[in-house]
Amino acid sequence: MTVDDTRTLKSSVFSILQKYPELEPLTICRHLQIPHKEHGRTVANYKTEWMHHSRNGLPSSCPTVPSSQHRWRAVGYVPACLDRKQFPDVTRQALACGWVESRNRNRELLWLKDKNSLGRGRWWSTGQVQFLIRKPHGLARAKNLAARAFYNNGLIQDDKIASEFLDSVHFYGSDDVWKTPHGEKLPYLKITAYRHFFGDIVIGDISHPDGVECQVCPQLIERMSLLQRQSNQILGLALGAVQQDSKERLQLAEIIKQSTEQTRTFSELMNDLTSPKAPTRQDREMVV
Repeated sequence: MTVDDTRTLKSSVFSILQKYPELEPLTICRHLQIPHKEHGRTVANYKTEWMHHSRNGLPSSCPTVPSSQHRWRAVGYVPACLDRKQFPDVTRQALACGWVESRNRNRELLWLKDKNSLGRGRWWSTGQVQFLIRKPHGLARAKNLAARAFYNNGLIQDDKIASEFLDSVHFYGSDDVWKTPHGEKLPYLKITAYRHFFGDIVIGDISHPDGVECQVCPQLIERMSLLQRQSNQILGLALGAVQQDSKERLQLAEIIKQSTEQTRTFSELMNDLTSPKAPTRQDREMVV
């Protein structure tokens, strides 16, 4: 086979794969009316080359970090002394310290003083506080925003309580975007089947027409951890009611141990899947 014949065969194989990308080398050889025994390996190599081309099949290397990130969120839980349901005066004190009431009439408070620099905060009557962080994203900026919203303004005056509150602030979710290699626009599609596990998957959104957006929201970890703590409390109460050194006490102790180990293993896996992915260097350095 000459050089010209090789080029002709390669272009012919590529042309067929553009129309029928699932064809096997044997079928391609039949379409081209060439013996499979002689040219089958060459056709298979051409198909592999075509599939790994970024414009046709999968890219040769799939990026492990998103092209960009937005809606980077962190959450924390206020100490018991700031329980707005138990102590109604806390809301009045928060408004005096710079928090503002939301227009949604759901008793939500907003921290907007740092919205143009660090981000903003949302404080619900349940005790959960969510911080929406501006670029560059990071947990340190979230803790800084939490300190400005609760400690620097005098809402929390005890250093130990403030330290425990800041330790409770952790990554909660983000919207990660993977763009197509050559900026090809994608048809709009929103996948909500995994909303309760990881979040929605949005393809070809109007804000990212050339990307796939994964809304990472690791709520499942918190739900599993809460269920684990409640289960251990129930089993602990049952364990205390059973006589010392009895068979039932040993069985309950073994159940608690196995349940704790299984939950820890599951949490480690979920933490790895939902941990914040660092964007590209250019995106990290961009401050808006």
